[in-house]
Amino acid sequence: FILPSSQAVTGKNQTQNRPAKSRRVLYAPTGYERVGIILNKGKEYKYYLFSPKTPLKLEMEGTTELAIKVRLLYDVTMKGAQSFTVLIEEGGLLGTRSKVASYSFTAQKSRISTLQGETEVVPSKASGFKLVVPNGKHHYTISLRSTAAQSAAIRILIPKRDLKPEKKGK
Repeated sequence: FILPSSQAVTGKNQTQNRPAKSRRVLYAPTGYERVGIILNKGKEYKYYLFSPKTPLKLEMEGTTELAIKVRLLYDVTMKGAQSFTVLIEEGGLLGTRSKVASYSFTAQKSRISTLQGETEVVPSKASGFKLVVPNGKHHYTISLRSTAAQSAAIRILIPKRDLKPEKKGK
């Protein structure tokens, strides 16, 4: 069966019919060391800083998939490639935690990104991963491990459609 040329489906038509990608928005953790602004190619990006001493706390409701970008923060003593691990644990009953995931990276200093207001610190190039959050409420702890770095910066993006509307106060 061949379509007449006036009815032929073109590549352009096929791309127009695809559903639009879900837009992701920044998701704020419930606990972190502080907020930092990373400047990259003239744009400002809000990151949440955490350290081995102050892990990041994240409370959320699934089902969703988070896109996470993490940058190691180099201090003046750090040179060359640096390895680090991001450990994700979930809080359980009686304060116990179970490991959800662990991601290891090798960082390189960024040549174009800076941490606003801090000349002694240079962010690494961004490394990323996805975290699938199953159905229900979850309390995650994200820790920085296996590194000489004092801290890291993280940016958590969630599909806008997965955000739950906030309930009005009584």
